[in-house]
Amino acid sequence: MAKVSAVHQKDNSMLSNVVKGVAVGAGAGYISKYMLPVQPGEKSTKEYQKAMEIIKRETGNIKGVMIERIKNLPNKTLAQDTFLKVVETPKGAINDKMRIINKLKPDDKLELRNIISTVNDYASKMLKHHITAYEVGVTKRIRPAFVGLGAFLGFVGAVAYNVAKTNRA
Repeated sequence: MAKVSAVHQKDNSMLSNVVKGVAVGAGAGYISKYMLPVQPGEKSTKEYQKAMEIIKRETGNIKGVMIERIKNLPNKTLAQDTFLKVVETPKGAINDKMRIINKLKPDDKLELRNIISTVNDYASKMLKHHITAYEVGVTKRIRPAFVGLGAFLGFVGAVAYNVAKTNRA
């Protein structure tokens, strides 16, 4: 009597493990290129330095825009008027600035302090926003090695898994 044996189906799981490993590795590399912070070597390039100069110059103008808005207010408070006087006083004349501020009542001093902190906070936030936008949009985008390295590591991991799996069987 003839012996019938089951048809052995070809095992594609080894190839699929490699494909999955490469895909997962490439995905992890893509995500990591945006998750990792900008490194000092990336910040020392001429392109990055030039972009930071432009960003700082442009965001420095934000304070000027806010000062102009306060100047254009039709009915200024005493604190707003004092703020404009302090801003227009030359930088080296600290005693003159203090004399102007000391003439204010405590409530007006508090309002003046709030105006100054609001202007500085807004300018600082805009600077950080522009730097982050540049780093994510330009600096981190030009990291092609991360995807390739991730795919390579996924490939190596999948091959090692396949070798370990076949040695067990």
